[in-house]
Amino acid sequence: RAAGTARRWARRTQKVIDCNLTVCPGLQAELATLGIATKVVPIVSDIHLYRPLPLPERPTVLVYLPRNNPEFYGSRTITNLAGRLTNHDFLVVGGGLDANKPNVLDLGVVSDMQAVYARASILLRLTLHDGLPKMVLEALASGRYVVWNHPFPHCTLARTQAEIEAALTELARRRSPQEEASQFVRTEYAPQRMIAGLRSVL
Repeated sequence: RAAGTARRWARRTQKVIDCNLTVCPGLQAELATLGIATKVVPIVSDIHLYRPLPLPERPTVLVYLPRNNPEFYGSRTITNLAGRLTNHDFLVVGGGLDANKPNVLDLGVVSDMQAVYARASILLRLTLHDGLPKMVLEALASGRYVVWNHPFPHCTLARTQAEIEAALTELARRRSPQEEASQFVRTEYAPQRMIAGLRSVL
């Protein structure tokens, strides 16, 4: 019923819309199922300001868990992983993890993310739904390794807890930042490319 309502709404709105934009192919495919044709134009800012940083000595996993909906971001799985991977530290931004564990540090709401990426070696993102999260791009641009439950270049795809644990264990052995991933992101999502994409549409 919800899908039918969405399709009817889409048909009505498309009569007065000349062009729809979306930030990634995955959302483009989802919108197509509702009868909404889109053009992909990634709109992200400041990615070109990030550079690869040395990895910390101890494997450190960065996660985002907001207070208002932590389960959407995989809080239960992350709590389980923090309990099992005691040789990893876990940094939490957003203030949404209720875990009394010695290897978990909740940083709360953070304004300077570059300083946080300097303390992390891996970004772990476990969302029920996603688009083109800036945090993934920032982490890759900073040379960090990324474990994500959605496919993306230079990221490790892992969906089950066993797959995620295996990925974090393997990445903990890395001693150098992802230089190639950083170059890819800073080139692919450079301001000039974003502007060119918007110009081509307009």
